[in-house]
Amino acid sequence: MANTDTSPTANDSRWEPLSLQAKILLPLSIIFAVYVLLLLPSGFALGDPLWGGSAVMGTLPYEYIAFFMVLLLPRAYKYGAFATPDADEKPTLSNTAAPLAFAVTLLGAHWIGAYQHALMGQAALFPNIFFAIRLLATALVGASGLELGKSYDRVTEPDALITTGPYSMVRNPIYTSYLLLFGSTLLTLQCYAPLAVLLVVTAYYYSQRIGEEEKILQETFGKDFEQYKEQVPW
Repeated sequence: MANTDTSPTANDSRWEPLSLQAKILLPLSIIFAVYVLLLLPSGFALGDPLWGGSAVMGTLPYEYIAFFMVLLLPRAYKYGAFATPDADEKPTLSNTAAPLAFAVTLLGAHWIGAYQHALMGQAALFPNIFFAIRLLATALVGASGLELGKSYDRVTEPDALITTGPYSMVRNPIYTSYLLLFGSTLLTLQCYAPLAVLLVVTAYYYSQRIGEEEKILQETFGKDFEQYKEQVPW
């Protein structure tokens, strides 16, 4: 959901451009997060937490960096920091523990997968197939961000219902891209049990968040959103 006006206006006091420092720190924070998620646990398994993981994780860390940079940098550099939603625009999850459970499970699944992969010296499972899936996830999340513009990834009352681009095929392409990225990675690392747990927790968390987002869309667009749901059922 987003405003069709893709440039922040002077009257929109909720939006502020990123400072030079923030523009530098954002990509560095992405690199650090990927290091913690994939390289640190694999490095621990090899007895060299600082750099050891880079020898066994192949292109996975670079693929993650590319994914999150495509997801975050174009929007942040063009529009600045997220606008703070008004009180009546912000969704309220019925279970506030769900985001924390998702974050912990996501971190744990990647740590187990990377550690096990490095420790056992496993060959990547179907590397070309899962690499292609991660490329698809990166293209999907990039196209979705461009469609949503300055409102993406923040639930506020939108001025226009976005139904073009990836949104003409699936109602939640950004969440879909996350599932493609994380699922293909954990399958590559042959980390099946943690992946199963992550899928259960993710399904619960996303079902709550999507429900709150679609409630706002329903209240804002009414019949237009009902028609959109009929055209794009997933």
